[in-house]
Amino acid sequence: MIPLEDKIIGLGKYTLHTNSVLHKIKYDENTFIVVEKIKRRYIKKEADCRKIIYFFIKKWGYDPFLIYNILRRKARSHNSNMYFLGFKDRSSFSVQYLISDKYLKEEAFNELHKLFKIIFVGYIDRDIPLNDFHVGNIFIIKIKLLDDLPASLKDILQKLNIGTYQLPNYYGYQRFGVRRNNHILGLHILKNNYKNFIEDLLFFSPSWEPEKYRSIRKLMKISEDPKRIKFPREMWIEKIVYKYFFRGLRPYEIIKKIPKWYKTFLINAVQAYIFNRVLSKRIEDGKPIYMCIKGDYCIYKDRITISDGSISGRPVIPLLGFSYRAKDRYIDNIIKEVLNELELSPKYFYMNEIGLKIFGGFRPMEIKFIKPLNMYITNSTVVFSYGLERGSYATIVLREILKPNEPFRQGY
Repeated sequence: MIPLEDKIIGLGKYTLHTNSVLHKIKYDENTFIVVEKIKRRYIKKEADCRKIIYFFIKKWGYDPFLIYNILRRKARSHNSNMYFLGFKDRSSFSVQYLISDKYLKEEAFNELHKLFKIIFVGYIDRDIPLNDFHVGNIFIIKIKLLDDLPASLKDILQKLNIGTYQLPNYYGYQRFGVRRNNHILGLHILKNNYKNFIEDLLFFSPSWEPEKYRSIRKLMKISEDPKRIKFPREMWIEKIVYKYFFRGLRPYEIIKKIPKWYKTFLINAVQAYIFNRVLSKRIEDGKPIYMCIKGDYCIYKDRITISDGSISGRPVIPLLGFSYRAKDRYIDNIIKEVLNELELSPKYFYMNEIGLKIFGGFRPMEIKFIKPLNMYITNSTVVFSYGLERGSYATIVLREILKPNEPFRQGY
């Protein structure tokens, strides 16, 4: 049975036939470790007008967006001049890379050593595509077992490693936030429903949201003095919006105050939701996710092409953007159905009013391992280690294998 949280973010199917195992992830420090894998040959020792690359260690339990805001403020850098190769989960200990157009004084961040650590690495050419430089991520995940593992699990892992079984390349839970509503907020922006955006951002609280956040949302509804509300650090965006909301600014004016990169992030969640829905329908229809069929968008010889059914490329799904143009093809027809349901069209992704235009792209249908999946069992815990290509989610692998019934409460 698919949990409600999964359905909300478009996860409509499984591909592995396993039973649910009661378990918990991300329950303590160092139980969810992420290490970015890069092609080190691109790192240079000489500057020569190159971008600067830093080794970045994020501690467990800290919001990556909060850290990104702190970095930008400290460095006085525009978001386009400083970026991570990828945002990592709040409940992860991550070893990753930060790229900047300007030098960062490491000593300026010493006071924030509890949150993160920055170490200079070298330089990287400006024209190197990130998807070539950043190969993927290595994960080491310790899981607390509250149930017995299925006897067939070792056989399943072996078949995953040799390619007998394939896993869907869904966007994971963290892409949609704790409340699983980032895509809803993104839809409000796309449709200029700014009043609904503000109400949902500040006040929407699903049953699984932690009480410390639910209590803040209740206070925001009744407070007569916003300065008396003690916002947790991770509610930085609510703090910003509530300040302007309380002052009586119009919804459009408030939207303009929100960082451009954050609005883009929310709209990217809409792209992720549509992708998940389309991939779920493909699996439901019994179509393969590991090979191209006639009419598929397909990666073949490093180019996107339309399959005639005879090429051995990798099937992909378009990510919606303002330049997307639907054809009379199987995948496009599914996309049309989802867009009709959402009352959306590609033109909505060009938002001149607030200075945003969202490009499309393509994403593979199946997960590709860059390091084999291994498992170690000790007493009441199991440790999984594996590597995934850039953009794939470790929690989607665990979802298929262990099938959480209450994803958020189980650490997802």
